[in-house]
Amino acid sequence: MDPDSNVGAQIGRLQHLIWRRMEASASACGISGSQGQVLLFILRNPTVYQKDLEKAFHLRPSTATGLLKRMEKNGLLRRESCTEDARLKQLIPTQRGRELYSQVHQETERTEALLTNGVAPQDLETFFRVITQMQQNLMADCCKSIEIHNENEGG
Repeated sequence: MDPDSNVGAQIGRLQHLIWRRMEASASACGISGSQGQVLLFILRNPTVYQKDLEKAFHLRPSTATGLLKRMEKNGLLRRESCTEDARLKQLIPTQRGRELYSQVHQETERTEALLTNGVAPQDLETFFRVITQMQQNLMADCCKSIEIHNENEGG
């Protein structure tokens, strides 16, 4: 199969280019690209818990925990226990995190502008429709795989 006609390979290449750009621009702020994206998410949403990040970014709990620990260590956020449920930790940006927001936001906007430069609005509509369908296809398959695994494990 021609790699240029392989959807997964093309998406992987694009993702790699986006990731490299995010990492380069975030490192200028002294953070990682992942930390920058999480910071944007926390600052754009009023009340955020670790579970919200896991869902929004499709992260495993252990991955989210490691990322949040590094962000806490870097002084970007702090975790506070929820008064209703002490097991829940609300993610609260620090002053440093809030100060980095505009830089990270501007870089994200620049990347988005580069990605969509010269792409017609109707092509973007088609792109979003197609990529959403692909995500749904994979999520449905992933759920089936988990169900099969649980059945085989007796769970």
